[in-house]
Amino acid sequence: MSGHHDHGGDGTGKTVILNLAVNVGLTAAKWLAFLLTGSPSLFGEAAHSTADSLNPILLWTGYRRGRRPKDERHPFGHGRETFFWSLVSAQMMLLIGSCLTAWHGIETIVTGRGPEFSAWSLGIMAAALLAEGTTLTMAYRRLKRERGHGLMDKISTSNNTVLLGILMENGVDALGVMLASAGYGLFVLTGNVLCDAICSLLIAGVLAASSLFLINRNRSLIVGERARPEIAEAIAAAAGRPSVKEIVSVTAVMRGPDHVHCRLRLKLDDEWFVDDWCGGPSAKPYLAGDPVRWCLKSLEAEIAAIRNEIRHRVPEVSSLEIELN
Repeated sequence: MSGHHDHGGDGTGKTVILNLAVNVGLTAAKWLAFLLTGSPSLFGEAAHSTADSLNPILLWTGYRRGRRPKDERHPFGHGRETFFWSLVSAQMMLLIGSCLTAWHGIETIVTGRGPEFSAWSLGIMAAALLAEGTTLTMAYRRLKRERGHGLMDKISTSNNTVLLGILMENGVDALGVMLASAGYGLFVLTGNVLCDAICSLLIAGVLAASSLFLINRNRSLIVGERARPEIAEAIAAAAGRPSVKEIVSVTAVMRGPDHVHCRLRLKLDDEWFVDDWCGGPSAKPYLAGDPVRWCLKSLEAEIAAIRNEIRHRVPEVSSLEIELN
């Protein structure tokens, strides 16, 4: 079975585009806030947003390239390329966002140089929090429609790494804006530069943790992670026809965010075929004297019926191998 399926792909694409537009605007605003104040925590947020502005481009590249159809060199399609570009995006968030933010926070602790007060920067951060919340809500609603029993389960097992990257990125962004605002606000109230520097280091830590989570998630999917148990169960249920005596095994592996390769091993029921031969609806009079020909055609029809049922009930399956025991 081959083909291309897009389950909510348009929704993922729109989320990526909106995220890119928001990040470009926020990057400019946060750099302005940093230039007005010199705050290390605001610098951390500006550096983070700079990386975030590049991330949607990488995610969009992976999203588009992963949707390309199969060709001679890639007989199973290009779905896993989405995981690769999501991995690059997570690494960039770690190297640029986390490391640069940590460096600036440490520099503030060492030098003791504090930021300057600017009411404009507080307004900019409030607007940033509103914008981050909008894209975070959009990604969250999109993720809720995926398979899974709860939000944490969906986050830890989601195969849509583009959407997962956006959700994690915007969640960290929203938390980062709150930490940056808290650090800058505490400095304004107390005059202690350590408040701002510590919040900068906290932002770096949150960035590092989320980046490492995404890196590990994409690594597992690139290597070849099995599909969610619900998908394997749905495949087994779809293959449960009267002609099948036993479903020996179902091996379902992710080849893209919504592309599953399945190897299905079946044991057919010999008695069902004998009964069908003796008087079933598929026993045609002109085949009555040719059992070999009838058996081949009957077997071919049953395999086709199993493929069609799986294609109908589990559209994530883009390629299927059926082995008979």
